[in-house]
Amino acid sequence: MDILTIIKMLFTPETIAKALKVFPKIETPVMDIIFPNRPQKTSPVLTVEEVFEVNQTAPVIQRGGAPVAMQSEKTVLSTIEPLQIRPTLQISAVDLNNLKYLKQTDREQWMLEKTEMLRRIVRRTIEGIAATSLTGKISWPLRLEGGGWSTYEIDFTANGENPIGEYTPALLWSNNTAKIKTIFNDLIGMRKILKRNGYGGQCVIWAGEEAFTAIAGVVENYVSTAEKRDLRAEYSGEFIQIGTFKIELRSEEYQNPQTSIYVPIIPSKSIVMFTPSANNRLFYCALDDLDADLQALPMFIKPMRVNDMISLVASSKPLPVPVTKSFVWAEVA
Repeated sequence: MDILTIIKMLFTPETIAKALKVFPKIETPVMDIIFPNRPQKTSPVLTVEEVFEVNQTAPVIQRGGAPVAMQSEKTVLSTIEPLQIRPTLQISAVDLNNLKYLKQTDREQWMLEKTEMLRRIVRRTIEGIAATSLTGKISWPLRLEGGGWSTYEIDFTANGENPIGEYTPALLWSNNTAKIKTIFNDLIGMRKILKRNGYGGQCVIWAGEEAFTAIAGVVENYVSTAEKRDLRAEYSGEFIQIGTFKIELRSEEYQNPQTSIYVPIIPSKSIVMFTPSANNRLFYCALDDLDADLQALPMFIKPMRVNDMISLVASSKPLPVPVTKSFVWAEVA
């Protein structure tokens, strides 16, 4: 049995799915908190109906009247096909020679090690793509076959018909004159936008580093100087409580694959308020690979002979679909 056949027998849809269940959790807050719902699609594409969610009220119509369309006729996009993530791991000649003489249990352990390496790359890539989607638009570097770069973009705002929420504070929270009620009133204003959009349930607030520092400064000054405190205000580590609002520092970053620059998932001067109960979904679409049985898998690994070498090529076809109206952004520092 040749070495490529041996390796292919180690990496099947079944063995990979089994391996993914035993690995330790990778902390990816965008995927974990905003996109815990991850349906697997048997199709390689998504329809526009699956992507855009309607949140509006309907008028009462007279008896026998025509029904009122609740979806904009301006939406011309019919399907979206997400692009595949395809990181590659080259197997060294030493590894190939060793594999021939290893016991089956040792070969399976080797398979787990390689799968874990590729899983981390795929997971962090999906987290980065998902982070860009929180602005209402995916924007991710796309490597071209000729070696150049382009940009992979998907706009979920339907050209502005489903806009992401935006709030502009009258006074930046980093300003020396900003008070605790300045922040509290702005948070009320942001929550009002969510409520008008139909998302008035539990709100989560994430803050970039400079924004969080500005809030912490106002809270510390309030707690130390105010004789009568009309608002509950507490600062503890990576959390700040102001009245009923809990603000969490998000300092995580993803790496841009084109520039290698680390980008914060929440811009440093900004905060985002969102409703975690909204129907945000991260779809895994069907892979363009017969060895994966054209299935929708979170990740598949295919051993391939490339230029007299054998490589492990991982593939995943994710598409994070945020409900744009369930997010409100504000630059506050």
